[in-house]
Amino acid sequence: MIKLGGVGTILIVHFLIWVLAASTPQAKMQRGCQPVNWVGNVATSLAALTSPEWGAKTDRGFASADYGCRYTLWRFFYEDEYRQAVAEGRIDPSTGLPTDTVRQRSHSDAGADE
Repeated sequence: MIKLGGVGTILIVHFLIWVLAASTPQAKMQRGCQPVNWVGNVATSLAALTSPEWGAKTDRGFASADYGCRYTLWRFFYEDEYRQAVAEGRIDPSTGLPTDTVRQRSHSDAGADE
């Protein structure tokens, strides 16, 4: 069992406040997965000291882990809301953009041809 103590608890609470203080969902996901990037940077640097090939492989591995972290957070916190917006026609599932944005782009693209 892991016992954190005072400093560990303060660091975790500070990290959670930092994540939740982000202004957009994208920023919250980026901040929430930042520890993956911190560890990845150190691991990639150490692997690159051994071999540039190992450094590149380690970097790709941690990039994949970062994507997996962000996808997991998105599914956990935002997927239901996204699916509801698609079902209500507020989001175009082919682009992931609000339908108003898709309509505006198609009208401006049509005007560019004239």
